[in-house]
Amino acid sequence: MICDFNNPISMRYVELSLKSLEPLKDLINVTPVQCTTPETLPIRFEKNQKPIPFYVQQELGDYVRQRHYGGTFCDDMIYNCIMHSHMKYIERIAQGEEILILEHDAALINEESFREMFDTFWGADTFFPGACMEFYGLSQRFAKWMVELMQDFPYVEEQNGYPSDQRYSGPMGIIAHSRDLGFGNGTHLAPTKEKFDLDKVCFSKGMQSCFMANGTLFEPAFKQYYFTKSKNTNSPDYSDLLEDETVQVSDSGPMRRDFVFIDA
Repeated sequence: MICDFNNPISMRYVELSLKSLEPLKDLINVTPVQCTTPETLPIRFEKNQKPIPFYVQQELGDYVRQRHYGGTFCDDMIYNCIMHSHMKYIERIAQGEEILILEHDAALINEESFREMFDTFWGADTFFPGACMEFYGLSQRFAKWMVELMQDFPYVEEQNGYPSDQRYSGPMGIIAHSRDLGFGNGTHLAPTKEKFDLDKVCFSKGMQSCFMANGTLFEPAFKQYYFTKSKNTNSPDYSDLLEDETVQVSDSGPMRRDFVFIDA
């Protein structure tokens, strides 16, 4: 479970999450681990490195940031830290360890559904039994592909024959677009994001079809806790989701259904 031992809000999430996970102690043993922070992120590409690598947004000039990942991965330091936090454990999956990765706000909401998915589809290339990526697993072959990709992230000039202005950000951004980035065919259990079926998890062939809700559907087993007063440790503010159930942060971003709101 990725968290920040030095952040009281993060540790409050950990406490709440671990309590919710107690019914699964016969299946999983949860170990909190320290996340990467801007102070501990290894820097591979310096600000204003000369010459500026071709994959950095050169038009930003002095705004180009120090970063760990190249290519069209986001320049933002926080996204680099998030990606690095996850990649440390994805690398261990690639080496053959059976590891499930959790974020500190993972909220178990449906034990029965989780056990059904775990028994049936553990071993799929991507295993997302929740609304987002608060709890997930990857196959060894997918993890190996992802490690190789992230070590030398490509500069994506076009997608599907069209010029691309895509800047990938965070693990879910990479995983959701794995087919476009060259992973090829696979088996995926992932959250649906279509408005016609907001509360389902889908198992099917091909990541894209998961997001279009084609395949076997399940009730989500996990959501994300969200403190409405103290927020979370990342920058987005999801308060708008409290006012209107139809509000969505972006076309593919979080929705109200992704959260368990806590008045704290």
